[in-house]
Amino acid sequence: MCSSQTVYCSGGLQRLSAEAGGEIASHSGVGTTNYSSNSQCYWQLDAPPGKRVIVWFTYMDLEWPNDRVTLYDGLTTSAEIAVVSARDSFGYESPKFVSSANTLTVNFYSNSQYARKGFRLEYNATVSANSSACGPVTFDDVSNSSGMIVSHPGYDQHSLYAASMSCSWTLPSVSGKFYQLFVGNVSLGNGDCLSVNQGTASVTGGSSNVNLCGLRAVTDMTLQVDGNFIIRFSSNGVYESTGFQIKLELAN
Repeated sequence: MCSSQTVYCSGGLQRLSAEAGGEIASHSGVGTTNYSSNSQCYWQLDAPPGKRVIVWFTYMDLEWPNDRVTLYDGLTTSAEIAVVSARDSFGYESPKFVSSANTLTVNFYSNSQYARKGFRLEYNATVSANSSACGPVTFDDVSNSSGMIVSHPGYDQHSLYAASMSCSWTLPSVSGKFYQLFVGNVSLGNGDCLSVNQGTASVTGGSSNVNLCGLRAVTDMTLQVDGNFIIRFSSNGVYESTGFQIKLELAN
């Protein structure tokens, strides 16, 4: 089992300790030189029993349409968590992908044609949530003019939210003022959804509803809404992720 380090594609299967943490990369020149054509590499990430494997991409530039990185749940290649391909290369914001048990397998494939600058993927071990409680609304001051909503208690961009959650948050309408919401560090698992549903509220960009569902990541989004809105979050029974935070401010 390899310790924490960057491990490159070398053909065949490499086993790595997720508990130690580390990085997988397509080749040693990621971002500056092209990877090799006809690559076929596998990495098996193993966490201790009772823990789970968490991975996320930090760089992505693959050739269209055939080259791809596939994440599999467990030891076999029969249960796909996600396929990340060249269509995700430009402006890709990676969610944090999580195995259902203590093993996750990564496969990198490139065909015989063109190549690109490759990928980097970080990995570590994590644990399941010990509570299905929804995250609280906390305020910064007694006037309740600014505060924070998080997906789950103990949110820190690394801990997992629970399976089968159903949450909603509403805030009081304040005459003559609107809420500015700063939605950040969103990472959702497949089948999970975050929405901001409004009545007469206006939203930056002209949309009346914000719905983020599936394997999604959003670093930063700003919304302007009046008091007639509700925030909802739901998770299904598999492939949780690390959730979100929403900063809020009352403005004139």
